Amino acid sequence: MNEMSMTMTTPHAGEKKCRCGGKCKGECCELECLIQPRFFCGQLLTDQDLSALLDWVKGKSALSRYRHGWGVVCGLDVRCHGEQHSDSSVTVTPGYAIDCCGNDIVVCRDATIDLAKYCRPDANPCGDWEPRQDQSQANEGQTVRYGAWGVPKSEIVSVELRIRYAESLSDAKSGLARGGCDSTAICEYTRTIEGHELYAVPVDGCEDLTTDRAEKWRLEYTEELRTILSTLTSLYAVGEPERTVRRLLAWLDTHPLHHFCFVREWLCEVERSNNRSETWFRDVVFWIVQDWRNHYFQCHCFGCGPETGLPLARIWLWRRRDRFGKTHCTVLYVNAHPPFRRPLSLECWPTPAGAISLAPFIWQRPEDVCVRLAAFGLGDLELQQLTFDDVVELQRQLFAERVFVHCGEFSYQNRLVAYYVEDYCGHKRIVTFGDTKRNYQAFVAAPPPAAQTFNLEEVNGIGPGFAKRLEEKGINDLRDLVKATPEQVHEALRTPDIEHCRRLIEEAKRLLEKKGV
Repeated sequence: MNEMSMTMTTPHAGEKKCRCGGKCKGECCELECLIQPRFFCGQLLTDQDLSALLDWVKGKSALSRYRHGWGVVCGLDVRCHGEQHSDSSVTVTPGYAIDCCGNDIVVCRDATIDLAKYCRPDANPCGDWEPRQDQSQANEGQTVRYGAWGVPKSEIVSVELRIRYAESLSDAKSGLARGGCDSTAICEYTRTIEGHELYAVPVDGCEDLTTDRAEKWRLEYTEELRTILSTLTSLYAVGEPERTVRRLLAWLDTHPLHHFCFVREWLCEVERSNNRSETWFRDVVFWIVQDWRNHYFQCHCFGCGPETGLPLARIWLWRRRDRFGKTHCTVLYVNAHPPFRRPLSLECWPTPAGAISLAPFIWQRPEDVCVRLAAFGLGDLELQQLTFDDVVELQRQLFAERVFVHCGEFSYQNRLVAYYVEDYCGHKRIVTFGDTKRNYQAFVAAPPPAAQTFNLEEVNGIGPGFAKRLEEKGINDLRDLVKATPEQVHEALRTPDIEHCRRLIEEAKRLLEKKGV
């Protein structure tokens, strides 16, 4: 765990008391229903009633994080030490911020934090060993440039300065009347001071946590998209639409649709029809995948832990020793600008520095998107209807999509392209973005391989009857068969010869090897 200037409490399972800085489980500051207190004439007001009113007001105010986001609103500049502080200190000026729980953080006077503790050398379990000659020489000559001045890289320590909301109690008084609370008069605090805590976390030099988080989000999306496309493709049984429909319906039972509810009825009609479209499977896959993508790209109400700090600045420290062996710590550089500082912004779509996210424009109308993109200089949007011949082409189109657009990336010669389909109302709905160069390989890794068939009946000894029994046990194709044990296959086929089941698995492996799987 990274060392911090404040003591952190480890959450315990089952506990969820976050607002007052207590223990909690997982993400505590999430969207919660509000209960508004109601009073009537003659009501006996208790401390619980007044506390409920206070909690309602605080909960109502905290909802602003979903309207405007969280981050620094104004002030909170981080500057180098003054004459009254040590060289290892920085000062945060007065300002206002909103944390990810919706709490207001107000710094009403200069606040100083000493970062000297981060210049202490780390404990080295191999400290008794001398470094090899080649290792010591490898570190020589590596310097970090600050202007025209260089400092040995081995003497640089970097930290991220953060701020978080904190409460403390004051103004203790004795209760005049205890009522049914307690027979003993004790002191109780009558005020809650809403304050803050400054702390620092060691980081890796120029590491851009904002861009890293956005890239992680994009990679997770790409991997999940690849998985759902591969899974749906594997459900296709060549020449057997009824079996394919049953597999798709079984998959939808465990992966319910969010918006395109008509797909289930459509599949039932496909199973009953004798005059099916040649492209029915591709069309169904498109609407299932688009349903998932629309949900993935929605702005969901985020949650966070009560100790999630708000980044204010990245600070570089100089850790050096004098001739007497004493360690000195000096602040060299304070960068209180993005991506090392979080300005007030929404949490919906993680975006790299210097870029905009196209995720919020998926399934929007082009005329609405153009107005919003015009503010980024991307109003000249080219429209093309999305066309594809099979599932492989659909995969290629989706894996070639643009998720982020960087500043100055598009010009008159290379315009942003929005691919659309039409919905029930005849509105154009944007499905994905590309560009006029069609240089798909510049944006993503190689597209997934062409769709192959993995029909169980390719195995010698498995006919329609055995295939149906295997599918009832979740063994839908050759890939499932090679993962199964002989005992599982034996149980599904209900045959007396388990050696025969082993031979079926071995043949399935040979078939997959021929297919290059």
